[in-house]
Formats: sequence, structure tokens, C-alpha cells
Amino acid sequence: EERKAAKIAVATEKTRLLVERKAEVRGQQVANLKTAQKMIVEGFKIEMISKMTGLDVETLNQLEKESYVGDV
Repeated sequence: EERKAAKIAVATEKTRLLVERKAEVRGQQVANLKTAQKMIVEGFKIEMISKMTGLDVETLNQLEKESYVGDV
């Protein structure tokens, strides 16, 4: 019974760490998108934005289209 409880505790901790890591990655992605949007508005070239943020050119082109419609 104790072994079973220990295994469950380990699995629960691994799951918590995985969820936490995914949240961190998503948070960084959102931050990169916000930074890219500001750079687009400031007139940076898409290639430079891609280099600086790690976002792909296709995503940035879509963001550029949206930037002229919405706010930063």
C-alpha cells in the first residue's frame, strides 16, 4: 500500500512539473508574440523579428496583417 501511494505521489509530481513547464512555454510564446507585434508596429523587418523572437515567418506575416486591424 505504501509503495502504491509512493508511485502515485511520484506520478502526481511528474504531472505537476509537466503542466508547469507547458505553462512556462506558453507564457514565453505569448510574450514573443507581443514583442513581435510591437516590433511590427515599429517597422522592423519580418526576418529580423523572426531572428529576435524565434517565431516563424508565416506566423509573423499573419501577425503583421492583424496588427494593422487591431491594437498592440
